This record gives sequence, C-alpha cells and structure tokens, in this order.
Amino acid sequence: MNPHANAARHWDTSSTSDSADSAPMEMCILREQLDGCRELRGRLFASQCNAQRLHRFLLAHLVSTLVLAALLMVFAILVF
Repeated sequence: MNPHANAARHWDTSSTSDSADSAPMEMCILREQLDGCRELRGRLFASQCNAQRLHRFLLAHLVSTLVLAALLMVFAILVF
C-alpha cells in the first residue's frame, strides 16, 4: 500500500502552509447553495407550519367538533 496515495485524500480543517482565507469563488458557490436552501426552506417550512397549526387546532377542538357533528346529525334526523 502506498502511503502517499492516501495522503492526498486526507481532510484537514486547519491551515498549515496555505492561507486560511476563503477564496472568492468558494464564497460565491457557498452563497448560491445557501440561497437555494433558503428558498426551499421557505416554501416547505411554511407549509409544514400551517399543517402543524391545523393539527394542533383539530386536536384541541376534537371533542367539541365531535359533539357539534353529533348534534347536527340528530337535528337533521329529527327535522328531515
């Protein structure tokens, strides 16, 4: 096994001999990626929040909704 072949694949988070600054091209690509993530999060996140809000409302009013539905059925049977 060649130890030099594995050295090229080594990931290091510190800057040893190179500059620690990010290249402008790296920042541009990162900005594009974050913008894409933000756009996706916006639409999906809003839908998920609305679904959770509706779910909480229905759970909180489950008993009263069932009672109201039963009363409406009884009323409809008696009247019609």
